[in-house]
Amino acid sequence: MLNISAGSWGPDNCAAYLSEYGTFGAKSAFLLVSSHDAHDIMDFEPVVGVHPSFPDKQYSCAIAEVICRYLIPRLIKPASSKKKAEALDPDQKVLAEMGIRKDGEGFNPGFEQLRTMCEADSIRLVVYLHAEQGELEQGRYNEQGNEIIEWCERNGVELIKELDYGFTKDDYRDGIHLNARGQRKVADIMEKVFAG
Repeated sequence: MLNISAGSWGPDNCAAYLSEYGTFGAKSAFLLVSSHDAHDIMDFEPVVGVHPSFPDKQYSCAIAEVICRYLIPRLIKPASSKKKAEALDPDQKVLAEMGIRKDGEGFNPGFEQLRTMCEADSIRLVVYLHAEQGELEQGRYNEQGNEIIEWCERNGVELIKELDYGFTKDDYRDGIHLNARGQRKVADIMEKVFAG
């Protein structure tokens, strides 16, 4: 499962991680991406220790972290829209400002790096294209999602398009992230894909 990360972890991050640590004897790889991952290329902009969503220090205890990072922000909402935008983590800020679109130059090289790695190690690669709510409402992927679809087709990479599986707005907790019900649907899809 190659989407185990903090925000903005894309295919190139996955490829870099696996290049360093290996493929752990995997028989299959399940890459869960969204349309914006087509151009979400590592830029090395500092966020750790800069934004509260990316702390650079451990809390003294888990209870303090829950209170400071999760409870207080939900109870005390920023008053102005400017403060609300500043409070968002970098990924949510992109969603709020322009929908999910990243502007990295070119197609994310991690897709090809992962395909090459999987092919070399005889690992089955499955790309799962998750839809943001805007795409769900329109019933189609945006142009960046279409780039991922075209890349998969051109390279013979197995592709699962979430829009084919009857997800609804009730499966989301925000504009892009799935809630427990949506996650259960993804797990069910994975189970069917890897059982076959």
